[in-house]
Amino acid sequence: MTIHYEYDADAQIVTVRPRGVLGLSDILGYLNRLGEDQGVGGIKTEIVFFEDVSDFTITYSEIEAVRAAYEQIMARGKGLEQTIFVAPRDIQYGIARMVGGIFGDRFEVRAVRTVDEISGILAPDTGQS
Repeated sequence: MTIHYEYDADAQIVTVRPRGVLGLSDILGYLNRLGEDQGVGGIKTEIVFFEDVSDFTITYSEIEAVRAAYEQIMARGKGLEQTIFVAPRDIQYGIARMVGGIFGDRFEVRAVRTVDEISGILAPDTGQS
């Protein structure tokens, strides 16, 4: 499976759309391409849409390789402030929450069930009209 992504330079948002069975080689391939992509500058937010992921084959012991790949992206000056997982199904949501527990000390990780919840995270209500 290939993980497709798009970069919005103005908003500094990477939109990520994995499909099918998601494994370690897929994730590392995506992160390597992202890190080397000269068209991608600073990244404030990564939004990962899990709705088309049918299964996960990554193990807990492989997570350290993913963490190291994210560290390389940050070391290249691309930064990363937060990742938002859109995860409508229970298993997707659970995986996203576990990722938050593993990476939450490095950058903010949030799991939401619907696309509508993203706008509240990207532009929180200030209470002003």
